[in-house]
Amino acid sequence: MIPALILCLGAGAICENLFYRVVASFILFLPCIFMTKCVRRYLLVISIPMLLMGGLDLVYAYVFKSKLKLEILSTIFESNPGESTEFLSMYAKWDVVGIIVGYVVVAYIFIYFSRPVANRLSYLRRGVGAFTLIITIGLPPVLSGNYIQYLSYNNTLKPILYFSKYKIDRSRFLKAHEKRKGKVTFKEITSKYSKDQKETYVFVIGESLSRHHLSLYGYKRDTNPRLSKRNLTIFKDTIAAYPVTVEAIKTLVSFGTRENMEPYYNKGSIIDFFNDAGFQTFWFSNQQSLPSMQTAVTVAAENADVKGFLNSTGMDVGRQSYDEKLLSPLRAALVSPGNKKFIVLHMLGSHMSYNMRYPGSFKDRFLDQPIYSKYADLEWEKKLVNEFDNSVLYNDYILDRVVEMLKEDKGVASMVYTTDHGEDVFDTIDFAGHVDTSDAVFEVPLVMWTSRKFKALNSRIVKNLDLYAERPYQTDRLIHTLIDLAGLSSPDFDARASILGPSFVPKAQRTVGDRIYHSK
Repeated sequence: MIPALILCLGAGAICENLFYRVVASFILFLPCIFMTKCVRRYLLVISIPMLLMGGLDLVYAYVFKSKLKLEILSTIFESNPGESTEFLSMYAKWDVVGIIVGYVVVAYIFIYFSRPVANRLSYLRRGVGAFTLIITIGLPPVLSGNYIQYLSYNNTLKPILYFSKYKIDRSRFLKAHEKRKGKVTFKEITSKYSKDQKETYVFVIGESLSRHHLSLYGYKRDTNPRLSKRNLTIFKDTIAAYPVTVEAIKTLVSFGTRENMEPYYNKGSIIDFFNDAGFQTFWFSNQQSLPSMQTAVTVAAENADVKGFLNSTGMDVGRQSYDEKLLSPLRAALVSPGNKKFIVLHMLGSHMSYNMRYPGSFKDRFLDQPIYSKYADLEWEKKLVNEFDNSVLYNDYILDRVVEMLKEDKGVASMVYTTDHGEDVFDTIDFAGHVDTSDAVFEVPLVMWTSRKFKALNSRIVKNLDLYAERPYQTDRLIHTLIDLAGLSSPDFDARASILGPSFVPKAQRTVGDRIYHSK
């Protein structure tokens, strides 16, 4: 029943695997029919993990109207307490609590009142019991070809499979990372610039912001009053590789892609690449780290020459930890000795809760303006949209300050800004947050600023920027654009993946969740 319910809530009742999902769940309970003394013990053993994991799957399907996937669970596993608290405050409503309570009560009743069949079958019980155990163990591979596929059919056990895969993948990455430490990963890197040429490249990674709420992209509220006055290149058709932070960051800072994550494991990150190219590297983050756990983000930052995780607000992630915290270390990096610098700024951006992402001076900026989110009808929904737009306005202020600092730098300089994923705030679906059923969650900004010195030495790029801005792009290829922008080349660089290159080849298919994305 639970797999069918999950499908109805999350993906519609019509599914070619519905039969297998229900059968796979039922098979686990076949031995209960013929067991006597140990029936409840057996039920407890299999029900506890199924209760926990199935409940997670059921609640996710109800809240997000989507299927639980590995990338979603990897984000849950690597979330800090503050993020978890904000998530619960956003989505733990009474209807969700009711579903959880009802789910637990039904499971308890089922276990408590379980009984084997009548004693008149006692002479057959041992034989039939043994047969059902064999069926329980042997039928799943027959149904699906292997146990992995069986677990994927069984919604209530699927998270256990995902957790196992997450642990294996994470262990593999950490071992490869340890093996690379202190070694030159990327060889034969060449540069178009001389050693004496001053170069500064800033890569800004935003959080939870789609281009739907940027006036740079046509949003009717003026959320970009400062950046709109800058000479920027606005890439119009960029989508994120994943709808969640952890998986998106993996592809943003590595050579891994949705189609092939092997380079994420066996090659270094963008920080390693610029280290090997002779740059001084910096990573400053306003995202809270987990001191007791290495994550995809902290591992990427670890090899930077200078690094800082500036958000130390504990459970109140983001409260009093605004993104302006990034400006002081950025200025220090810009004036530090050295001609070649690559700097990553990881913002907290518009991460929920939205009203915690901006200081008081940015509060209530859009209070009296019309709401342009299609599904924001209720007052609390309109309030959420206003708070989100306040955070976007503050984001505009921070990026403008970054550009202003780089203008003072005088050398070859650039800023590239994108976000890990977007956020739907009642724009394309009746929902606030990021889920793979929304196009807005994938439709992210890609913005570039370059200095006068850069423009003077890169006439080919500058001349064709209007053309490049129209190209369809996906952020899991962005590492090649960053390398190209810095005038670097190596055997690991693919000119066909750089949006700035004359040999650029668009992806044959850009994917959003389980769907093919078509440009609008």
